[in-house]
Amino acid sequence: MHCLGTLRVFVDGVEVAPDAWVSVKARDLLAYFVHCRHTHVSLEMALSDLWPDDEQIGKTAFHSALYRLRQVLRRSEGAGKLVKVKGGDYWLDGGKVAVDVDRFDRALAQARAARPAVMADLLETAVQLYQGDYLSNLRYYDWATAERHRLSEAYVGALSALGEHYLGQRRCADALGYARQALQCDPYQEESHLLAMRCYGALGDRRGLMQQYAALTRALCDELGVPLLPKTEEIYRALLQQVQVAATGA
Repeated sequence: MHCLGTLRVFVDGVEVAPDAWVSVKARDLLAYFVHCRHTHVSLEMALSDLWPDDEQIGKTAFHSALYRLRQVLRRSEGAGKLVKVKGGDYWLDGGKVAVDVDRFDRALAQARAARPAVMADLLETAVQLYQGDYLSNLRYYDWATAERHRLSEAYVGALSALGEHYLGQRRCADALGYARQALQCDPYQEESHLLAMRCYGALGDRRGLMQQYAALTRALCDELGVPLLPKTEEIYRALLQQVQVAATGA
């Protein structure tokens, strides 16, 4: 299961084509079971999350979607038994499904406990796994919102950590690239703007530094009405002076 970005499902290494689901709800039901893979789901819970408007219609639709889901997975004997049921509760057989979110979280957890050189490799692995917002084509469901926000924040944090790491190694262009990626995901993140400014300062790029400061001011002050942190103002002025001194050779 690829949940980072558009939902993609692979069975025995072969991707399930969109038209194979017959019903979009069958695909969404599998996404829901994967989302709740660490717990059991009651029928009532599934109906509330997937068919909130009409419980009676939802019951019929649920069983229809579950049947179609099992039909799609039947191409693999193991996957066909992926969804378990007992006493009115449903859950996934965790030993038969691999989810990119779990790999993403595991790489980040390992990075936090690793030495710097290994940490960077693990963060790179996590960043590469992040192909977009969690279940980005299922935004019409509220139950995915909190997890989408958590993973987005974790992704930005990984990008920032990589940027800091490479800036410390004087690999300023690489560090700037990660700062820009972080800002594409969250243009209102002051720390990411500050990281980019520090990169421009290290590169001696006065124009880039000033443009980044202007972008930060537009995002926070003009659009959100939030003043910059005094620390940011101080660092910007110091960086600007540093670049100017370096340019004049003084």
